[in-house]
Amino acid sequence: MNIPYFGLVIIFVVWLSYELHKSRRKNEKASEDFWEREIEAGSVRRQSTDDIKFICFDTSVLPLDRGEPDSELESLCDRIEKLSVKKIADLSAYTNTDLKMKYGVANFQELSEADTRFTSLTPLVGNLCNYLYENNRSDEAMKVCEYAINIGIHTSVVMLTLAKIHKDRGESQKIASLLAIAKEDKKCPASLIEKLNGFL
Repeated sequence: MNIPYFGLVIIFVVWLSYELHKSRRKNEKASEDFWEREIEAGSVRRQSTDDIKFICFDTSVLPLDRGEPDSELESLCDRIEKLSVKKIADLSAYTNTDLKMKYGVANFQELSEADTRFTSLTPLVGNLCNYLYENNRSDEAMKVCEYAINIGIHTSVVMLTLAKIHKDRGESQKIASLLAIAKEDKKCPASLIEKLNGFL
């Protein structure tokens, strides 16, 4: 016996109502858990930050010949140098609540600012690497790329620029090493790994 069309509609409405209720309860629970943890984090006293790998950007890797004043190259180097005098750290693996829970509220602002500087530094370094390579300054580009990767800047522009340099020089083994780094870093997208494979 076929279920009437109206009956199917009723079944669908009941099912949809159940799913919406379940989703709402799940969201409410997640929100409650978040605020409970945030309140708990707000009471955590200052903890040691000795385990954080702060970056002291070595400006000696920057090119000495920067062309005309106010040039793109001069601007990039100048902005990187201004960031280099302050604490920098990649804390993207932590949420704000995580930072407070682990290191205390008193350290939160300093750590948040260090992470913001890393976020600002990353595209500047990538743009610098690309600029140097595109302007036939491969040796300088390689120097910046290698240093950037060493301090944890594994963005596509940095990795691919260095891969291009190695390909130009017939250094396929070094490209393989870059590929291994990209595979190990969970923040590296699959598209980067695919492109690096294409250089081999």
